[in-house]
Amino acid sequence: MKRIVVKAKGSMCFRPDWIEIIIKISAADTSHKDAMKRLYEKSEELMECLNGLGLDNKDIDMIGMTTDIINDLNLDIDAENYENNGIKITQKYKVGVPFVISYVADVVDKIMHSGISAEILLVQTVRDRAKIRMKLIKKAIKIAKKKAKCMAKTVGTKLGRVLTIKYNEKCIEDECYISQEFFDSYYFPVTCGSTLGTDFLPNEITLTDEVEIERKLKKR
Repeated sequence: MKRIVVKAKGSMCFRPDWIEIIIKISAADTSHKDAMKRLYEKSEELMECLNGLGLDNKDIDMIGMTTDIINDLNLDIDAENYENNGIKITQKYKVGVPFVISYVADVVDKIMHSGISAEILLVQTVRDRAKIRMKLIKKAIKIAKKKAKCMAKTVGTKLGRVLTIKYNEKCIEDECYISQEFFDSYYFPVTCGSTLGTDFLPNEITLTDEVEIERKLKKR
């Protein structure tokens, strides 16, 4: 039985209604245990800061942790324990908030002035991603069908029934980082909420999803 496999992407533009705040904190020390202790203290301070802004712990996701060996450690510790190398642990958190720029600016400002030494990245997106994904998948399937028809025609066959559909495991791809032009020429990482000017407006964003469809081919 002849078959054909086609991949296609569906992309659409949307007006964002949600901002994901990516927060990165790091801690370093001469041992993994001590670095983890420092990181835990920073994490507790961050949670306290976010809770004070009305954000609940269940709304805050930890999205990654990395450990690195560094050779330029410079900590205020006893000389006898000091070595010119150490362990640096970095942790990332993500919290979503409505696209209300005054509130986002307040969140960023509070974090950056809390003494935590955090780095922040803002991502424009949409809150109801499941609903958006269905639209993207339907568009991708239509594109895949058109491509399959053309390919079938070139080999003198026509399309039969769909055998399998595979969806992109990564889900929706975002192409929606907030442009630096909205920060009055300030570059990432964001260092102060005041860089979010009053002229800040939602950027149009592009979301993309992908499908892989296998179909049976029939004789003409």
